[in-house]
Amino acid sequence: MGNPETETYYLKIQRKAKNIVAERLANDKIAYLQSLDEILNRQNIETEIYQGIFEIPLDKIKGTYTISRSKAFTNDFLPLLDIDSEFGQKWTSLYESHLNEGIREPIKVYEYLNWYYVIEGNKRVSVLKSIDAYSIHASVTRLVPKFDINDPLIVNYYHYLNFTKITDLRFIWFTKDTGYNELFSLLESYTPKLNIYPNKYKHFEFYVYNPFKEAYKKYGGDNLSITTSDAILIYLKLYGIPQEFVLENSSSFMEGFISELNSLYYSENKVVYSEPITEPKKSVFSSLTNFMSSKKKHKIGFLYKDRIDNSGWTYAHDAARRYVSEVYKDRIETTYVENVPLSPLAFNDIEKLVNENYDIIITTHPGFKNATLKAALEFPSVKFLNCSDSPSFKHVIMYYARIYEAKFLLGLLAGILSESKIIGFVADYPIREIITEINAFTLGVQLLNPTAKVIVKWTLQDKTLEKKEELREQLKEEGADLVFYNTLPVSNAENMQFGLCSINHSKKRKESHAFSHYANMILNWEIFYDKFLKVLLSSSSNSIFDTFSKDTSIVNYWLGIDSGIVDLVYSSKYVPERTKVFLEFFRKTLIKKDFHAFTGPIYNQAGELKIAPDDTPTYEQFQEMNWFVKGIDGTIPDLKEDNLSQLDL
Repeated sequence: MGNPETETYYLKIQRKAKNIVAERLANDKIAYLQSLDEILNRQNIETEIYQGIFEIPLDKIKGTYTISRSKAFTNDFLPLLDIDSEFGQKWTSLYESHLNEGIREPIKVYEYLNWYYVIEGNKRVSVLKSIDAYSIHASVTRLVPKFDINDPLIVNYYHYLNFTKITDLRFIWFTKDTGYNELFSLLESYTPKLNIYPNKYKHFEFYVYNPFKEAYKKYGGDNLSITTSDAILIYLKLYGIPQEFVLENSSSFMEGFISELNSLYYSENKVVYSEPITEPKKSVFSSLTNFMSSKKKHKIGFLYKDRIDNSGWTYAHDAARRYVSEVYKDRIETTYVENVPLSPLAFNDIEKLVNENYDIIITTHPGFKNATLKAALEFPSVKFLNCSDSPSFKHVIMYYARIYEAKFLLGLLAGILSESKIIGFVADYPIREIITEINAFTLGVQLLNPTAKVIVKWTLQDKTLEKKEELREQLKEEGADLVFYNTLPVSNAENMQFGLCSINHSKKRKESHAFSHYANMILNWEIFYDKFLKVLLSSSSNSIFDTFSKDTSIVNYWLGIDSGIVDLVYSSKYVPERTKVFLEFFRKTLIKKDFHAFTGPIYNQAGELKIAPDDTPTYEQFQEMNWFVKGIDGTIPDLKEDNLSQLDL
């Protein structure tokens, strides 16, 4: 007869196992242990490679090798057979042995698609899983599947193999294959002080990844549909790779971080407001309204990417700031910080505003998204807004204008005016918002001039007038007679390089037309800020901005020409009156939603259909628009993620 305490423990675990099986069967879920035999076709295996003996996490052991063993365990290795069986006796003996001296003999496993399947040692795994052990030593043989470009899982696995070949970080696994290159890029510049482990990759695994994983699991990360690797990559983009992730200091951060991940990966609680802001609506933004409706004077800080006097984008935001500062001067105080870098360093400027007791911080460029989210997690009592058309976070409200509508109309005008059917487009950074605008401009050009092409040039870091002049000369040599500079004017600017301009000569145009402005977009951010503050400062407890309540939707503002935030201004001298009438007709169709700038069919540069006939992109499809439409001559530069401080989520 065995040890009574051991037998009692086995019976307890067995009862739990049987309850799990009954519950999972009732809900049509897998109840028993998966077997590799059931899912693997040996003809699809390229090769077997012995990997050696090393520790593997128990939560990466997914099943057993043969189907004959599967009914002896639940799907997570808890024992099901009677205690008097040979199985039960061996299990209890192993349990006692583990209590006395530990399980020392390595198990044997196959690794297939980054999961482990037990060849020998099922009961050893069962014993250790029953006591929530972390890992076990295993002799590992890898089964490498044949490469199949049409199978996303196998493509992902081959990226994983390339990554582990360099780093030996076997337990990293991303849901998207792009994650491996992104993490490797971060690890390339990682220079920790090595204590025990021989290289930075092992240091990262044991001092950063493993404690992060423990905290992530403790606070509910396992309930999300993403992997721990997905989660830590987002963390590293926000904070960089630390010397050590300190588990004891992670509680408050991890709770907020996991709530953000939940909001990012579950879209049913997100609301995109694309209609003009009108009267307050029920069940939104009440907590922030209550926060703002007290009589104290609130402080609002604005972050600008560039100086006010040399950036039309910044100038437009600052004009709006000055407007609301005057309108609400008895209730708010504002300040701004200009020339803030599009990098993690932006966090320092945000932190300074927080330390100066600013209640609301508005970061006015999509490139501040990472730093803004990091600050929102660090300072939960401060309210944050970021000017981007990306989906909102739980702790950050996103707002943006549907600028592509104006760019479509400007492209329409360019298509009408161009004689050479070649039009230049000069932009700075290839962020997704700009790519969407270039596409819209091109679609406008092609509506009446279907054989015209748009040549895209990038200034990137060099925003000098000399660089723009250089690009203008290149476009002129390539046959362009018009160029659109994707910039806005600033007050009293001497720089004429903004909006739609003529850069060429023709028999029909006089010399004086060589650099004439035809039209440009205007941004009236004061409309958004005014209505935003009007609601916040109202006494209503039911306003449209309650995104900070735990039980409400996550709101994103994506406002178009119908809101007045984005619009056009035409040259009275160079744009014919009948052309203005035509453009105004299309402007009204956009306002009434009778026409959409991205109505299909739309093809990319490779001729692949991206938007079907009569379809229009969803908000989510706009978020994934990292391609150029057919008719564009140019490429999208492959810049590193940290150059733009963008979260690609």
